[in-house]
Amino acid sequence: MTNRNAAPRESYRKECTGLPIGLCRVCAVVVVVAFAGHCDIARAAGDMRWRALAPMPWGVFFAAVSRTHREVFVTGGVHQGGESSDTVQVYHIETNRWWLGPPLKLGRFDHVQMTLPDGRILVAGGRHGPAIGQGATDLNSCELIDLSRNTVETVGTLAQPVRNGTMHLLRNGRAVFIGAKLAQVFDAEAKQWTRTIPLRRRRTSHASVLLPDDRIVLIGGTNSAAIEILDVTSKHSVVLTARLPHATDDLSAALMPDGRIWILGGQHGKTGETLEQTWVLDMTDPRKAVLHDGPKLGVSGGMADACVGTIDKWAIIAGGEAERAGHDAELSVARLLDMRKLRVYSLPSLPHPMDDAVSTMAGRGMIIFGGLRMVQGALGVTVRIPTVGKEVYQLVLPTEAFGGD
Repeated sequence: MTNRNAAPRESYRKECTGLPIGLCRVCAVVVVVAFAGHCDIARAAGDMRWRALAPMPWGVFFAAVSRTHREVFVTGGVHQGGESSDTVQVYHIETNRWWLGPPLKLGRFDHVQMTLPDGRILVAGGRHGPAIGQGATDLNSCELIDLSRNTVETVGTLAQPVRNGTMHLLRNGRAVFIGAKLAQVFDAEAKQWTRTIPLRRRRTSHASVLLPDDRIVLIGGTNSAAIEILDVTSKHSVVLTARLPHATDDLSAALMPDGRIWILGGQHGKTGETLEQTWVLDMTDPRKAVLHDGPKLGVSGGMADACVGTIDKWAIIAGGEAERAGHDAELSVARLLDMRKLRVYSLPSLPHPMDDAVSTMAGRGMIIFGGLRMVQGALGVTVRIPTVGKEVYQLVLPTEAFGGD
């Protein structure tokens, strides 16, 4: 993750290259590329591309997102002025139109949210104030948005202020918030956090994955290489013997069809450099969980703060940032991951970099919203200006991608 208390720095970026060694066709042309001898990267071309959708009313980054079947809700974030936003922006997928919902009680960013089974949206934690400098305040407040009544209300507070947490929806319809040293369960009827479960390790800017049996796997985070499994039912958490090679934050993770977990990129906890490594966590025997090296992402500067989503056997990872030698660059790269064959393919790049954007999966692909990028100054000025995007793009996978193994 970029140091959000520092001034913007000059960018550094290397593009991955390779030589074509074969061709195949799955609706789009795919060129298989040998990359540095350690992974196969395939470039998808042809009809597959990022298509521009209706732009957001307000550009934001560090926002939160959730959805229902037809609508996507983007709340808060940081606007072009650098302050936390109180906007609730609603996108209708079928009509490609936006409208504004009632504003949040408190502008916030680095928060999380979840759409509850009854359609209300739970917003939790984050930060309030300026995104640059030391002026932002960590939040323990939570809000409940009811668009059917056009209302927003403050609901039960978290046990402690938390930024960059994660949240999941259990099979019983209750939301679980994970951050700092606690997991907390929200009762939507009582509008309160009714259960608090201590974690074995502190979690901020971590990754978490919900398993089909409602257990939650927590991975890495700021100053942490540990992996633990949280059992909300038994109110118990166990640290696995498997662990990351080093503390890693701003990483991503996806549940594979066979039950393994694919851990993607992130930022090295000591050097601050972003990673192109991936790992596969095998918990066939939880007492002897094993972490294997996975294929590299094929982005020589690494990827962190990227948007990730899964559909069927596929995962898409797009945008984010790369950091090397103290210089960071916003990314436009995108990758398609085959979670059955453990392969990484290169997708068409986004039209421009989108760091700290938010995304959702819809239909056969991903929709990505907003984010931050640097734009060159006008009239030959060399200064690069931070620009908050309103743009929205969609990538749709071909029908043939879902026709078998």
